[in-house]
Amino acid sequence: MRSDASPVSTAALDVLLANTAAPRAAAFEKLHYWIGAYDAAATSEANDGVAMARYIHARRMVQVGALDEAILQFQKVREGKALDRMLMEQAALGLATALAKSHRAAEAESMLVEAADAADRPAARLLLRDRAERAARAKNAPQKPAAVTEISNPAWADALLLGIDPEGGI
Repeated sequence: MRSDASPVSTAALDVLLANTAAPRAAAFEKLHYWIGAYDAAATSEANDGVAMARYIHARRMVQVGALDEAILQFQKVREGKALDRMLMEQAALGLATALAKSHRAAEAESMLVEAADAADRPAARLLLRDRAERAARAKNAPQKPAAVTEISNPAWADALLLGIDPEGGI
C-alpha cells in the first residue's frame, strides 16, 4: 500500500481487496487493530475514511457475532454522518440487525422508524419500515423453550411465522 495512506483507511482497503479467506481474515485483524488504535489516540485522519472503515468493521462484527462491538461501531458511523446517504441507510440496517440479534428489538424498531422517516428514497423508506415491522414482531415474539421436551412445543417458531396463535387460530 502507499506509505502516505493512513493506517485505518489502508486496512479497510486491504479488507476490500483481499480475494481469498486467509488474506481477508488477516486484513480484518489489522483493521480491528487500527480502529482500536485510532480510538485510543487523538489523530488527524480524515473522518470519512475512518467512517468507511468503521462501517466495514461493524459489518464483519455482526457476521462473527461480536454484536456489542458492532453496535458501538455502527453508532459511531451514524453519529459522524460522514458517509453518503445510502451508506448511512445501510448503517441503520446493520445497527438494527445487531440490536435485534442482541435481544434489543425495541431499540431496533425505534431506530428503524426514525431512519425510515428521514430516508429520501421511497425504496429505502419501504425497506426500513419493513425491517421496523419485523423488529416489532421480534420484540413481541415468545421466547424459545430452553430445551425441547414432550411438554414444550417444538414447532413454536413455525406457528409464530404462520401467525397462528397458541389456541390454533389465525
